[in-house]
Amino acid sequence: MTDTSPDMDREFRRRIMARAPEERLLMAASMHESARTLALASLPPNTSPAATRRFLLDRFYPELARSPLRRIPNADGESKCLKV
Repeated sequence: MTDTSPDMDREFRRRIMARAPEERLLMAASMHESARTLALASLPPNTSPAATRRFLLDRFYPELARSPLRRIPNADGESKCLKV
């Protein structure tokens, strides 16, 4: 669902694409950092580093967080979860 008209959507895209690639990359990195900061603010203050990593993985990459690719076999052939 969008409340943006197709004309305004095209204009926004035109303006973004008119910027230098480096500037667009910096904008994306800044937006990601802002989203990460907001997500971390929702955690309790004493959340462990491991729980924080799991939370961020699930928040930003839910398909990867639930993927069997996160599991690797150990030397005995048993599957073990990758440390996130």
